[in-house]
Amino acid sequence: KTASDYAHLIYFIKGAKAYNTGKGKAEEVAITAKDEKTLVVTLNHPTSYFKNLFPFFTLYPVRKDLIKKHGKDWTKPGKFVGNGAFQLKKWVTNEYILLEKNPKYWNEKKVKQSQIKWLPTENANTAFKMYEAGQCDYLGAIPLDYIEELAKRPDFHQATYLGTYYFSFNVTKAPFNDKKVRRALALAIDREIICEDILKGGQKPAYAFVPPAKVLEEKGFKSTPFSAPPEV
Repeated sequence: KTASDYAHLIYFIKGAKAYNTGKGKAEEVAITAKDEKTLVVTLNHPTSYFKNLFPFFTLYPVRKDLIKKHGKDWTKPGKFVGNGAFQLKKWVTNEYILLEKNPKYWNEKKVKQSQIKWLPTENANTAFKMYEAGQCDYLGAIPLDYIEELAKRPDFHQATYLGTYYFSFNVTKAPFNDKKVRRALALAIDREIICEDILKGGQKPAYAFVPPAKVLEEKGFKSTPFSAPPEV
């Protein structure tokens, strides 16, 4: 009942799949602490991207004893314990989250900010107005209507994101259980119009599931125009 949706990402760890599916014991998962600063993980097979998963949520360390002690309140200020560069100081629901520099962080001397204040909002236009009014220093999402004009400003920064946005359907039910319908839908979606006239953020039309990237091109990977093969 409490199994993570992302648990399958670490099934390459010896004993992980068996434990998560109820066929093994926790002590059989091949993860041990050799000492206070050394974590030993035994894999089922070579996994080149293993180290790259550590910054992902699935591998964040969590204090089991504190979850047991505080229950649902374990994420609240004063009770939450993490190993990041900042500590959770205050959390006012729907108003702000205040983080302060963690003096016990392993690379604490490299952390320049003394604190960070997050201002949550579900409305991109409201967030943009706050930025323009000097109420915040950084804005991660920009209203689509402003992108073209803001792209000309010196405070506009664009970064490449290695990811693919896509629609998924239940292919076991009509009409999407018909390959011809799925193929027709794939051909009907105008990726160029979506990217150029709607999103306008520099997105590229996706003609393959794996997005094009320099590191992939160097390995011989090439994205070809989408032709929606019969097996789609």
